[in-house]
Amino acid sequence: MWRILFAADGSEDAAAAAQFLGALPFPPGTKIRVVSVAGEFPARVYSGLEALAGAQQVEREWAEHAAETARAALQREDVEVTAVVRIGQPAHQILEEANEFDASLVALGSRGLNRLEAFMLGSVSESVTRHAGQPVLLARAPKHGLRRAILAVDDSEPARSAVEFAGQLPLPPETQVVVAHVVKPYHAPAGFAPTNALVFDKLDTGLWQERLRHAECLVAGIHSRMAAAGKRANSCVREGDPAAELSKLASESEADLIIAGARGVSLVHAVLLGSVADRLLRRAHCSVLIVR
Repeated sequence: MWRILFAADGSEDAAAAAQFLGALPFPPGTKIRVVSVAGEFPARVYSGLEALAGAQQVEREWAEHAAETARAALQREDVEVTAVVRIGQPAHQILEEANEFDASLVALGSRGLNRLEAFMLGSVSESVTRHAGQPVLLARAPKHGLRRAILAVDDSEPARSAVEFAGQLPLPPETQVVVAHVVKPYHAPAGFAPTNALVFDKLDTGLWQERLRHAECLVAGIHSRMAAAGKRANSCVREGDPAAELSKLASESEADLIIAGARGVSLVHAVLLGSVADRLLRRAHCSVLIVR
């Protein structure tokens, strides 16, 4: 049974995310929980308890309005949609509600709720994506009717989890799932100077052909799995930077969704380099579903 946690803040981004969820044919019995987070105001910011109470009341009323608006937008036959308001820091409260609701998927708009926080620390959406124990959908309104979805694959365990999740994800019957693998170009180690250019070129060509054969075998196997799961499937192998090529493929094929696995990365690595998933979240112009 699908249990979807949808984070709503009353923004245009949240409304667009609700449109994407509305395009997914969830089966009868699906439960959708809308969560809206009202900020918590420290007493030291206000000169009196009356001002503090007034500010918190306004914040809560707005959160209730946002939650109810999203609940009404997501309402459909045979699907139970409920709403809840929490108080506190947005990303933390969304993650807490996801665990308490036992969500199988967390969905939210593609931008954070706090612009200053997004500039200083990373957006709410990025924080939720990095720390959630569930797959996270950063959703935008589908521009092309969800005709295509890109499934990014490689040999990693997160990619295998993404493949399994994609096979279960309820997509419209007409959606074509493009199984895509990006082969990174081979670069000689720094400081390496081959003494025989012809031998080096032959070795380079051989490595490329071997990696290409492996990539084609990989996508063919996953293509078969998608077909067995009832998905309309296609496959594609590209060369280059994975995040850039996947984003380009999504634009060229008018895909409304990219599904990718994400490795756990250290904080230092995430800040200095960023994972493929992190760069996809920033680069892609369509919805991105991250499976850890």
